[in-house]
Amino acid sequence: MRKLMIALVFAFTAQLASAQFSFYSTSTDLLNKSNQEAFGHEEKTQLYHISFKDMILVHTIFDDENGGVSDAQIYQIVEMKEEADKVVFQAKSGVSGKTYEYRLFIPEGKDPSMVLVIAGEDYDLRYNGVISNLKTIKQ
Repeated sequence: MRKLMIALVFAFTAQLASAQFSFYSTSTDLLNKSNQEAFGHEEKTQLYHISFKDMILVHTIFDDENGGVSDAQIYQIVEMKEEADKVVFQAKSGVSGKTYEYRLFIPEGKDPSMVLVIAGEDYDLRYNGVISNLKTIKQ
């Protein structure tokens, strides 16, 4: 039984790392780094297309007032680590050259979320939303 559980966990995490997702976020929470408690909240529509096969992240920010796109950027995923119900990855900006750490949580039976770790600050950003499959270059 234990071997079966280990095999199922391995299969699930391997599936996360080779998967391709669209993550649609409608709100962002400010999280205290020390206890992960939310101390701020903002309604903002954002879309993340994440392809671990192509090693690409496309981030689009929408202007909720006029319904248009206010900003969009492509990042190169340079590193990825998979765990039981999450994938931690590093994405490098082609604009600033900075590398950002993201943690994509996809717990079974719960709503997904993604955390952007803010280096040098006492808070992180948690994006709340829904997730769907994404079809990209490599299938």
